[in-house]
Amino acid sequence: MWKRAAVVALVTVICRVAVLAVLPARAVSLDLSAWREVATMLNHGQNPYASSFLNWPPLWMQIIGEVSTASRATGIPFALLLRLLLIVADAVNAMLAFIIARRFLAIRAPERLLIVGVAANPVLILLTCQHANFDALPVMAMLLFTMAFLRYRESGEPADWLAASFSLGIGVLLKTFPLVLAPLLMIRTRELAVRVRVLGVLLFIAPAAIGMSTIYVLDPLDVRRYVLGYRSAPGSFGITGLLTLAGLTDVIAGYGAIFPFIALAALVFLGSVLWRSSDIEPSRFVLLAGVTLASLVAFGSGYGPQYIAWPLFFFVLSYACFDEKWRADVAVAGCVAAATYLIEYALVPYLGGFLMNASSPPRLWWWSDLISDPRGAALLRLPLFACYLWLIASARSRLTPLRA
Repeated sequence: MWKRAAVVALVTVICRVAVLAVLPARAVSLDLSAWREVATMLNHGQNPYASSFLNWPPLWMQIIGEVSTASRATGIPFALLLRLLLIVADAVNAMLAFIIARRFLAIRAPERLLIVGVAANPVLILLTCQHANFDALPVMAMLLFTMAFLRYRESGEPADWLAASFSLGIGVLLKTFPLVLAPLLMIRTRELAVRVRVLGVLLFIAPAAIGMSTIYVLDPLDVRRYVLGYRSAPGSFGITGLLTLAGLTDVIAGYGAIFPFIALAALVFLGSVLWRSSDIEPSRFVLLAGVTLASLVAFGSGYGPQYIAWPLFFFVLSYACFDEKWRADVAVAGCVAAATYLIEYALVPYLGGFLMNASSPPRLWWWSDLISDPRGAALLRLPLFACYLWLIASARSRLTPLRA
């Protein structure tokens, strides 16, 4: 199994290195430029949280600092070294997905599925090679969480459940969105001793709490403004994208204000349902994780193109677990996503615009300006949003009823 997993990881690396070799040098996203600025600030002893460059707990800042140190020591350009680190993370994620598919989902030969859905997926390749976003790292934490929890489901060992709690806590330390998977920890929690539950809660919240407390005491105002108050960019996707297209931009701020309460209520409800359930099959667990993350992307008050990485692995894994109708739904959604991202990352300047930064760029400036605008972006992403909604709705019949 490990050799076959290594093959998928190797294909993942080869695909990304090949794209990196032909990617125009000027195809640099706004995020990658921000990481360079953060590295410069750290090298000068400045606090990156005193600006809007970082909107998450501090682990990613520490990783940037270490990459910057390694860059100076080896002479390898910072951007290249950072991308290579993310390529390694992608390869590890591919191996973890293989192990989950083979070990827990009983998929006999998941190589082809993962090569198409993960290793050679243009969406993930663009996110790593051009965007250089670090969502592959919290995704890794969520995959480790999935492995640990499914192991707990088989063994009943408290150590496995604690490992799942800690893995999810590390994911939150990297970026806050893995919080939405916390209700999944409620499954079979009633079987555990109270002291184990308390320790699990501490393992889940302590990493991010300790990390946030460190940066908070240094600059409380900016941490509240740029981290705790961060909601990403509204108006170009999902509900807020529809509001933009309808000309109701004044309503977007109100939706952003109430969404956290809606999300919290939904998570509490999901947790209560899972607390009462005695068990859940591994395939449904994976699908439920994907649907929960996809719902956050689709209905959230802010959006970033990198958010697609959150549910993608779980939907790819679920592809082989259900009927032909579900497979067709996932395949169509994957094709729509690939087409959308190829257009965006080819033409949008703040995403790097590989076509616009080619040595002889075509005359596509009008199209570039159009989809760089929130209204144009919302229109381009409308089919992708429809796919999110369709997958969420289609998954419902495959998730209910949960075992009581």
